[in-house]
Amino acid sequence: MEQLHPNTHLYYSAEPVPDFPGEGRRILEVLPFASSVLKQLPRRYSHMQVAARNFPMAANVLSRKLRAKEGLGAPRLMAATVVPDTPVLIMLEGR
Repeated sequence: MEQLHPNTHLYYSAEPVPDFPGEGRRILEVLPFASSVLKQLPRRYSHMQVAARNFPMAANVLSRKLRAKEGLGAPRLMAATVVPDTPVLIMLEGR
């Protein structure tokens, strides 16, 4: 397993890790944190759960900016900072 950033506490792997103590989700796409992406995301994903880890914007602020509607089984948008200190938006499979 690889860590996205020392302060983010998110990990990724090419294959599922048996007995992993946390929650595992499939990555759908990784997007840059840019205003053009923020404008198009609500059109592509009508519902999403927004979370942030080591990110320059709080999850509730980002959710409001995206006008995100939560829904059961909706994909999760994980806003995070990756090495080398680059903020990104990671769209994860819903549950």
